[in-house]
Amino acid sequence: MGSLRLLVVGLALCASGCVDPRVEDPAWRVLLVTVQGSVEEPGEGPALVDAWARSQATGTLLEQVWCASGSVRSNGATLMVGGGPWLHGITDDLGDRTALPASLPSRAFAEDAWTGAVVAVPPLARAGGIEEGFERFDGETVLPAGTVLERGAPWLEARGDAAGGWLLWLHLVQPSAEELDRARDLARDPRWAEHTLLAVVALDAVTEGPAHRTRAWVERPATLPHVCQDPVLLADLTPLLMEHLGREDAADRAAWNGSLEGRSPGNALLGLEPHPTPPVLRRLEGPVALWQSWTLEPGAEPLGPEDAGEIDAEVRAALVDALRKDAERMSAVDS
Repeated sequence: MGSLRLLVVGLALCASGCVDPRVEDPAWRVLLVTVQGSVEEPGEGPALVDAWARSQATGTLLEQVWCASGSVRSNGATLMVGGGPWLHGITDDLGDRTALPASLPSRAFAEDAWTGAVVAVPPLARAGGIEEGFERFDGETVLPAGTVLERGAPWLEARGDAAGGWLLWLHLVQPSAEELDRARDLARDPRWAEHTLLAVVALDAVTEGPAHRTRAWVERPATLPHVCQDPVLLADLTPLLMEHLGREDAADRAAWNGSLEGRSPGNALLGLEPHPTPPVLRRLEGPVALWQSWTLEPGAEPLGPEDAGEIDAEVRAALVDALRKDAERMSAVDS
């Protein structure tokens, strides 16, 4: 009799417009925590993130995150738009521009996700587009890391169960391990932890070879701890974050992904190689291919660490092929 009653209810729902009685899965949420070592002497952020991440029992540490600049402002813009200075035009901590290209928060907002940011440090607070797409944006002055957390936590408390998901960006200057733990606790709140991705990224990258390298740590529910030693781009993190914002079937996501420089390293969160081929970092000075411990610029010989020895023929071929394909892609974009 109970089964018959359920069948009748189901038929009645279909008769009234075929409404699917199943409960919709919760939307995904993203807490983005960016770090810099200090205002006066940037460059310590990667070491801070690395030391804290290695003390965690979960999450994926990305050891080789490459970017075109050591500027906090430039790298913040790269994270927002998914491309380097060639795309967003910000090369240092002082340069302004009127607007950024389509960005992570603007796309999240278009998909009905709530967006907020507390990035209270002058380079990120300067007008120029980084603030676009955020419903709430606090970036007026320099604030200690603890104060940033105190300002962001109530926003999350009020909007953490928002139906469309959310993106909250917190920028912490010289945070302690305890303050990074507090940021992680925000993402692990049991009310939304099951569908929240936490990314901790150092924005004050350090010069290494022909580019700049930093660190990132990403925690997604139900993934094992892992250290990724393969090179990825800072711009790779943008599509990864976008994959975890709102609904998977967002109508405008595919078109925006077509303009991204990066390729999501989501496989790395599962302990797999993030990319099957070398990534190519596009700098204002020109592209550079990255693979294993080697880099290659057009018309030059591969560069590796002092103790690398002779480059493997397959690695050389992969680097050359990556630069060739990138040149072809850029030629097609220009035409």
